[in-house]
Parts: sequence; structure tokens; C-alpha cells
Amino acid sequence: MQPSVGRAKAIRYESFQVPEELAVLRAIVARERGLDDLLALCSAFEDDADADSSVALLEAVLRVRALSLAVVDAVAGWRRRMVPTLPFVWRGVNYVLKMASDLDFLSRSRLARAALDGVRLPKRNPFATVGGLDQSLRACWQRELPDAADLPVLLDSTAGGHGGSSAPLPARIRLAEHFLLLEERRCGRLAAADAALVDRRLETLVKREAEFASKRRFGAVGTRGADL
Repeated sequence: MQPSVGRAKAIRYESFQVPEELAVLRAIVARERGLDDLLALCSAFEDDADADSSVALLEAVLRVRALSLAVVDAVAGWRRRMVPTLPFVWRGVNYVLKMASDLDFLSRSRLARAALDGVRLPKRNPFATVGGLDQSLRACWQRELPDAADLPVLLDSTAGGHGGSSAPLPARIRLAEHFLLLEERRCGRLAAADAALVDRRLETLVKREAEFASKRRFGAVGTRGADL
């Protein structure tokens, strides 16, 4: 009779993790769900861009922004306890680097542009700002920014950690963007091909747009209310 491995499997993975690492994992899982919800709204082509669908999409964008900030805050808190330059690897990739481009599908979405009154958000824009990371990178040369070693502490304080009060949203976004840019400077950007393999949401949106266009062209998709 072979010995049971059930006891070994019963040992929870969390028992080997520090609380800060669990906080990062929870923040990442929440953000990934938020991205999936946003992708679903960006793919709801059968629904015209009415007020309700636009409001729901905008709320989802703001929710992803908040979830992205939460991930940066969690990683910064984790690094305060661990090696400051250690990347947080999730499913084989540095998650901070992944964040730089995994919201690119929002730039492609026509429903998002309609909800934003025709404004097309740029790519490389994890916090859904008008300029995105690349504009922030250009601005880095025009202002004095904190050292990399100070960023985790500053992010923790601006997020209201340890009983502190939360800083204004623009300041939090600016620090979080700087956090991502420093990560790219230290580790290098994810190549476009690698980013597409790591996160397929942009590819998924393109396929869904093509499928919907094909169905509508051949009459498979009727107008709203046709089946009522």
C-alpha cells in the first residue's frame, strides 16, 4: 500500500508566505478579475453605447485604476520587508512589468472611446490616464523624483498605510507610474510579443470585434429588440 500524500497536499501554501506576499497575491487576483470584467464590457457589441452601458464601462475603468494602484501599494509593502529590488513573479512573469501593457485593449475598444466622448486612451496605461506611462516618462526629465529606495515607503504612506491618511489621487498615480518606470529601467520592458503571450486580452478583443462585424455583415446579429 502506497503512503498517502494527502497530508503533504493539505499543507496550505499560505503557511510559507509572509502577510505582505499574500496581500500582493490578493491584490493581483482582484485586479485580474477587474480586467476580465472590463474586457467583457468592452466586448458587449450587441448593446448600443447607451447611457447605462457607458456608465458601467466608465465605472469598470475607474475600478481597474484603483485595483492597479492597490497592486503597486501591495508590492511596495512587500518590498519593504523583502529585498527591495526583488521582482514579484506571478505565473512566471514580473507582474509589475506585465501591468504596463495589459490594459492596452482599452485603447483599442470603440465602446470605451464612445464612453469617453471620443477620447482614445493611449497604450501602456495601467492607471487609465490621458497621457499614460510614456507621457509620464517624458515628464520625469522635467521634475525631481524620489529615489528608487524611497518609493516603497512613499507609496505606503500615500496609500494610508500604518494609519496614515491617503494622499490625493493624482499624487498616488504619479508615484505609481514612477514605480513602474523604475521597474522597466531596472528589468527592461516586456517585449511586445512577450506581453501578448503573457496577457491575451487585446487579442481576445480583436477577435471578438472581428466575429461581431462578420455576424452583423451577414445578418446573424439583428438590431436590439428584434428577438423580443
